[in-house]
Amino acid sequence: MKTILKSVVLVLALSLSNGAMAQSFLKKLSKAAEKVSSAVAATETAETTEAAENNDSIDVKALLNDKISFTVKKIYETNAAGDTLKNEDGTAKIRYHIIDANGNVCSANKAKEIVSARTKEVTKILANVGKGALTGAGAALLGGGNKKDALKGAATGALTGLVLSGDEIKQVKKLNSELKEYKKTIEAYEKTFNEEGEMKDANADLSDVDGIDFENVEAMSKTTEDIMKGLEDEGDAGSLDDITI
Repeated sequence: MKTILKSVVLVLALSLSNGAMAQSFLKKLSKAAEKVSSAVAATETAETTEAAENNDSIDVKALLNDKISFTVKKIYETNAAGDTLKNEDGTAKIRYHIIDANGNVCSANKAKEIVSARTKEVTKILANVGKGALTGAGAALLGGGNKKDALKGAATGALTGLVLSGDEIKQVKKLNSELKEYKKTIEAYEKTFNEEGEMKDANADLSDVDGIDFENVEAMSKTTEDIMKGLEDEGDAGSLDDITI
């Protein structure tokens, strides 16, 4: 498949050139390009059929609808009555924990699993968007279209390749950027805090941990029970490994 896509890219690049040599070479490649287009179409048809036969597959849109987020917050630990717990020196007992989209404490390990699984699937989606774009552009060229037609074909192919709207593709790209930020935050968190949410180095500068400011994060209160429950809940990390494009 990589060879096929490279061939389509070559055809597209040559067609977008204004040189007579490129145009001449494009004509010589027309028959080969037709085979490329047919091969890509056949592969996509096979993939679509396989997806339809896979009962465990998950709709790509489920990935977009299942919202996630991971932020680090300063937690004032309280008892069941809501009273803030104190350290031996009389200061408020504070922890720093990763908080998920539902406002619950989430362990770093679980957050990493979720981000890793989502990143894997988003990568699949973006790769297929690119393949659809190349297929659409190649089809436009083979049909005798000009540069404008090729670009339009690329856009159309990107949409039809995944049967997703332009807005949904934008959402996937946005999610991809968010996942990178979550990964960066989790890595900085693990570098700075232990599993109990306490600083590994009491003298560490929280205002700049690999570019992340933990000094001015949002604060909230949680009972010891809620904190422990969140840390112990390692259940289903929300892996979407079976998602089908």
